[in-house]
Amino acid sequence: MKSCYLLTAVWMALDSFAWAAEVPTENGTPEMPAPAMVRVSVDATQTGKAIPNTSQVLTIWNGATADWTLPDNPLYPTRDFVEYVELMACTGGNASSDLFKDPNNREVLDDYDFEPLLRACRGILARRAKPYLKLGNVPVKYSRDYDGGEFSMNIRPPDDHLVHYRYMKACAEALKSAFGCEEVRQWRFAVLTEADNVGWFRAKSGDKAEIREEFFKLYDYTAKAFEEVLGSGLVFGTHLLYPGDAWISQFGVADVVAHCATGTNYATGGRGAPLRLLTLSYYACPNNDSLEPGRMRELAGALTTARQAGFTNLVTGIDEGRLIVASPGREKGDLLSRAVGASYEAAFDVRIVRGLLDAGADYFATWGWFSGPKSSCQGVPSHHYFTCREFARFAGLYRTAADVRGEMPEREELDVIAGATGDAQCVRVAVGRFRDRLVFTNHLETAVQVKFLPELAGRTVSVETLVLDDRTNWYCDWQRDRENYGVKKDDYAWSPDDFAILGSRTLVPENLRNLFAERLQPVYASRAATVRPFARRETIGSDGTLTIPVDFVGNGANFVLIKVTSEGE
Repeated sequence: MKSCYLLTAVWMALDSFAWAAEVPTENGTPEMPAPAMVRVSVDATQTGKAIPNTSQVLTIWNGATADWTLPDNPLYPTRDFVEYVELMACTGGNASSDLFKDPNNREVLDDYDFEPLLRACRGILARRAKPYLKLGNVPVKYSRDYDGGEFSMNIRPPDDHLVHYRYMKACAEALKSAFGCEEVRQWRFAVLTEADNVGWFRAKSGDKAEIREEFFKLYDYTAKAFEEVLGSGLVFGTHLLYPGDAWISQFGVADVVAHCATGTNYATGGRGAPLRLLTLSYYACPNNDSLEPGRMRELAGALTTARQAGFTNLVTGIDEGRLIVASPGREKGDLLSRAVGASYEAAFDVRIVRGLLDAGADYFATWGWFSGPKSSCQGVPSHHYFTCREFARFAGLYRTAADVRGEMPEREELDVIAGATGDAQCVRVAVGRFRDRLVFTNHLETAVQVKFLPELAGRTVSVETLVLDDRTNWYCDWQRDRENYGVKKDDYAWSPDDFAILGSRTLVPENLRNLFAERLQPVYASRAATVRPFARRETIGSDGTLTIPVDFVGNGANFVLIKVTSEGE
């Protein structure tokens, strides 16, 4: 997580430009350019690696205070694709999250109370998911020079690593006792969130070498504690900040990889340390009119570094981030959900999933999908929900060759992801039209041409196309209603571009929250219900190809499903 005051100021200037740059015609509608001669080509006869479930991780800030009795959204379930729930800083960092009977009593260091963590893990398991525990945040009473840092979490190392090791070992034993060793071994574990970020972990001296050493001590002792209780081979590792930020990041992927590969283990005295999980953060800001957002080159570089050192069996992905700031509310421009309500999000999601797959990573975690109050399960689904759901349906398919042929309009790109079964009888294609502006409504027509195996020529197929752009987005209605009802940016604590309207950091005035919840949200729910695939039958041509037209109004995504029907269907 980054400090975003500078980013917010830059965004405000770009926001003003972007809103002014959309030039309407005399009747108030956007200029409609001639269709670009662009075509998406998919070759389902050329397949590569299996596609993972890129939507598999949901992040929870404080599992101890989360309401685990809330049901999944009945109309738009998430348990079908959420496989892991990431509990940030779940073993300490402040008095409300430290797992003790008396977190403030420094005279007693082993009055452990793991029930809040156990309760959270029970709630996750009840949702048919597995816990992903962020360990290592040091309890307040274990650091004499406690510093709450940027996120109200202790950023200091423990005074005595052996004391913290015993705490971690007792934690592992409590988990094993409550859920059984076989079950807990299926979970994931990481030491710290953004371990290299000075806002999360920092020695008092500020010396980078000392910070790095203290982190490796914390890492090694935590790994030793959990392996002694649960055995070796755990999915265990760490999460680092978006690499390349020399001011915030105090060490890098190469440092972690070198320590785990050949470094001296501070806890065992041996060589190296376990590393089965390595994740990063990724942050972008909309409205720069750039083609850079979503490319995630640093992720590919980081994973290459790890794999070249022999760590080839890694769980990898993005644990935090997506879009970090947009237009500011009364406090700042941070996006609570790390996503926007505009159709930009659908295009951006296609873009980042393409970046994940290109890098060979597994997932991109999310904070929620709905308008709230609890964005993980309550309210109206955003376009972000639908992209996550649809990409989860790619899991298990084999990535197929796909490219874009023709020239896109200036400062626009089409991103394409395609997957197929081994026999090419089921093909899924996602096409995103991306321009780095939240307000963008021009029309584009294109097509997806799929090449099938020769023996499928002449076969009948069912085709479903799901469109996610301004035509199907309730958030566009909310933007108009904001103007009609006089809802201002200052009525939000954080960015008003977030789809979690009723979240804890978004819309503030009680009368406006009631307006949204009681009068407008039911209308928006009806609009969201129109997000359904258009189904039809087609015939594969004699040349083994099938062409499906797709079009966009502004930014957006088209998801296409093609299935060869059984004979006689």
